[in-house]
Amino acid sequence: MNLEVCISLTQGNDPGETLSFHAPELTLPRHESIHRELEAYAELMHWMKAMDRKAYSQLIRVYTNAISKLYDRDIRQFFEEAKNHISGIRDKKGERTAK
Repeated sequence: MNLEVCISLTQGNDPGETLSFHAPELTLPRHESIHRELEAYAELMHWMKAMDRKAYSQLIRVYTNAISKLYDRDIRQFFEEAKNHISGIRDKKGERTAK
């Protein structure tokens, strides 16, 4: 995994892959663009796993740490928005989030 991919994983995700705050139904982002970007490295990862197990393990840890922060953030936002939606708290635009 190159540094650019690591940085994009830790900083966030594609703007098109965010929680749907104003949609009738809340959904979590799928992060398809990140997974598509990483597919290009699949063969390299298989090779690294066979040739240098220690480097492979370290890279897996870097990836897991970076992506878990992204998913943790999304899950926290999802539950916060769900709580607001259920309780009827107003959003940033002053609109009620619950019906």
